[in-house]
Amino acid sequence: MQSLKVARAIYSLIGLLLACVACSVDTTQLPAIDESTHVVDASAVSEAQPSPVVEQTHRVTLTATVQNPTSSVQQLATATGESTGTPSPGLVELTGPLALLVAESAQPPYFSASIFDFGTVSIQDFVFQDDRPIAAQWLGDGCQLYLNGDVYDLDGNMVWQVPLPIKTRLGSLYTARLSPQKNWLASPIFSGPETFDSNEFVDVETASLLSPFPSYRLTQRGGAESGTFVWSPDEQWVYYSDYDANGTLQIFRASPDGHIQEQLTKHEGVLGTVDSLAISPNGQYLAYGITNLLFTTAPYQYEESDEGWVSIIDLDEGSITQISLPKFGGVFDEDGLWWSATGSELLVFGDSLPISPTDPLHGNQIHWIRVDEGAVPFHSVYDVEVPGGSIEWVMPFSTDLNTLFLKTRTGYFLLEEGIFSPYQGAELLEEVETNNRIIGFIPGPINFHGEAVCQK
Repeated sequence: MQSLKVARAIYSLIGLLLACVACSVDTTQLPAIDESTHVVDASAVSEAQPSPVVEQTHRVTLTATVQNPTSSVQQLATATGESTGTPSPGLVELTGPLALLVAESAQPPYFSASIFDFGTVSIQDFVFQDDRPIAAQWLGDGCQLYLNGDVYDLDGNMVWQVPLPIKTRLGSLYTARLSPQKNWLASPIFSGPETFDSNEFVDVETASLLSPFPSYRLTQRGGAESGTFVWSPDEQWVYYSDYDANGTLQIFRASPDGHIQEQLTKHEGVLGTVDSLAISPNGQYLAYGITNLLFTTAPYQYEESDEGWVSIIDLDEGSITQISLPKFGGVFDEDGLWWSATGSELLVFGDSLPISPTDPLHGNQIHWIRVDEGAVPFHSVYDVEVPGGSIEWVMPFSTDLNTLFLKTRTGYFLLEEGIFSPYQGAELLEEVETNNRIIGFIPGPINFHGEAVCQK
């Protein structure tokens, strides 16, 4: 996961998916907005008031590359789970869960991608008409993939494209988020001083994909994040962060054309960054992660005020529940928040503050949270508890979040009911890494129902 972030920073034009570090905004530095873009009046933004905001805080204590394979699909699992060591001919129908496996090689092509199917324990070649398959977006419950303006089916066939006028105007669309029904495109707009991995200000702009393709600037204060805005399942809302009139980071939502805008939170004081946003499949809950400690010097002295946290907004009721975790640094900005298929549970994956390696809370952390039980974490796993002592990345293996697929320093494992077991398809992944380096997985939607459903 960390190596995938590095690759995105190096090969993206403006350091995609890394956090903006601005804590205050000087709007005099912002460039003029293109007159072809509709700008929504910030004074029209209202606070969402479906019901009085109720904030609760809970604390929890610690208890206890790829070059394409020689065949289009490699299958190394038999009925007994033993590895055969030889690929099976022809295509195997994908059953899921799925992940887009991204790897790099020392020789051209430097990047390549494959679909890894956990159900059949197979790898299927996936060829993009692009040189950097590192910022893909899954669509249609896992039946399609979007990358840089193009949509592909699971066989790698291009089935849809963003209209050419939009591509021409915006250029790179790596960080753009396509709405679920492909009617809108939301993109980050960068301004202010530029560094190696970020710009000082990030705003959100939407564009209609119907002629004459009007665009709408949803934010003007530069408090968004390049990878941290999401569409509602019905594409009626875009959720994002921005500064309020006092310069404090808040969570907002807007209709795609910006005619309706609502401020959903009432944060006070200085916040660091909003790392991740995740909306539940039923559209009722929005989870977001906050990182407060942006810079540190060694040796680090722990301060409770440095802790990051996660909040859940009930979009029906208007209530907000904040979950605080001891010595928690923040949620990973990519795949750090996962909802169960029913929206009743949230999985949080992040890291600790830079505390001592001997501290049992040091390193990466996983937390399970039930919304209907006050959003109190009911189970947590820390680096010190996993084989190899380091969680490198995590992916839910079941729609109820009860089983996880993860990689640690010593290999690939499944975690179920608190028990780690070696993953039976590890040999296939290790074979991929013989001549290449896997730099990350882009997990598919948790509710993928199989390739046969996609073909209907």
